[in-house]
Amino acid sequence: MTGAPSKWELMLSPKPCAMCGASGFWVNRDGVELCKRHRLATPDEVAASSGHQSAMDRLWGCGDIDVVFHRADRVLLPWARASRRRGPTGIEQATQLRTAARDIVARPPRLMEVDPRHLRATQPWALRHHVSYYLTGAWERTGITSADRDSEANRYPTITLSAERVIHTGHHRALAALIQGRALLARTTTDDPRWAVAVTPSLHVGTMTPLPAVSASTPTEAADVINDGGIALVATQAVANATLNLLAPPSGGER
Repeated sequence: MTGAPSKWELMLSPKPCAMCGASGFWVNRDGVELCKRHRLATPDEVAASSGHQSAMDRLWGCGDIDVVFHRADRVLLPWARASRRRGPTGIEQATQLRTAARDIVARPPRLMEVDPRHLRATQPWALRHHVSYYLTGAWERTGITSADRDSEANRYPTITLSAERVIHTGHHRALAALIQGRALLARTTTDDPRWAVAVTPSLHVGTMTPLPAVSASTPTEAADVINDGGIALVATQAVANATLNLLAPPSGGER
């Protein structure tokens, strides 16, 4: 009697071509599985194909991590890779993107909603345990990340918005948002200095925000909003600090 396939067999088994859905036999340099007909496709051609859009539609709001992972521990990300040109033009483009991402991280974190169906990736793989964590809602409520918790760049997803919407940090959070069919909270190149500053993804200090936030005048009101799965907007850092104290577990452990 044949047993269930191993995680390696699942991970390495042929997947559908990213462009047309036929059996894929080539994995290109961007980690995209393609059929013989489309094996030389560029990232732009993959992203614009009906097959890629169909894959995004299939994953959007599926609610099941195994629609993506097929019981494996690691899978290729579903997005096309960010365009990479050769020669001086490519070097200049990469430098501009890195500079833009550093500029975003250097500013106070002001978040906006980004549709995870229309992104480009800068890494090939996703790990199941990270996506599982981000599906729980713990990051939105506490701001605690699954990895690199001391990294300022990793606190929130960072996305540059230009001809392509490129993920620089936050691939696993973007994939979790795709699975749950919701917007990704991220800091981007289009933030406005008038927007409220994020303390956690669900707690913001200021008077205006592009997010669907609920204004709260007291720490108790803000904590209730967050516990109900919403985003709270408070006027001062003192109210935000008191809200965090209310949300902290009785043991005094991590929020």
